[in-house]
Amino acid sequence: MIPDRVRVLGKVFTIRYMTWIEADDTHGMMTMDNAAIRITNGLDMDIERDALLHEVIHVVDESLKLKMTEEQVHALACGLFAVLKENPEFVTYLVRQGT
Repeated sequence: MIPDRVRVLGKVFTIRYMTWIEADDTHGMMTMDNAAIRITNGLDMDIERDALLHEVIHVVDESLKLKMTEEQVHALACGLFAVLKENPEFVTYLVRQGT
């Protein structure tokens, strides 16, 4: 199940599913104005996770004014998702609290 929110650089974004009709041929979208991420309902689990990471990268990009292209966001999301999925012990290490 997709989480209902994600904190990105101190700002909480709500996460909701959208229908295929609302999606307009995309897997996800984000809006900075209302701090929302929407992911198309019914996607394969890996595609859904990749889409969510993709939208989070868009939030980081907009927040830090990096001016990444869509192709750069896509490539970074694909690469990071692969690293995170293939290395769960690395993810555990990154999020571990304390020293």
